[in-house]
Amino acid sequence: MYLTSLIYASRARNIDEDALRVILEKARKNNERLDVTGVLLFNSSYFLQCLEGGRESVNFLYRTILRDDRHDDPAILDYRTIDCRKFEKWRMAYVGESVLRRDEILKCSVSSTFQPYNMSGEGAWQLLASIGSLSETQP
Repeated sequence: MYLTSLIYASRARNIDEDALRVILEKARKNNERLDVTGVLLFNSSYFLQCLEGGRESVNFLYRTILRDDRHDDPAILDYRTIDCRKFEKWRMAYVGESVLRRDEILKCSVSSTFQPYNMSGEGAWQLLASIGSLSETQP
């Protein structure tokens, strides 16, 4: 089994702080069981998430996300085999829009506004990697 990283974007559907808390709580529990790590960026309109783990576990979780009605238009931006995890300390870190800096977004995207559908897979990877040193936070 190979270590895999999957980055996807989706449009958020009816997500408030309570719903986000439930998503993160469930993700952390499932990810621990499946030995998956990762990070979730959310800005009230879009999700950008990286999942890292065994290929079967990552694919299983992404199929679950596809069936979740809180996500619209999910799109895989990057899928690769990796040698080591970038987010190994986090079952699911959360980064809200208040943490995102416009210059970091602009560095990896066509504009300084967070819109993950306008990012390449490598750009999404670089943006997520740039926040990898942050501490895991709660919504």
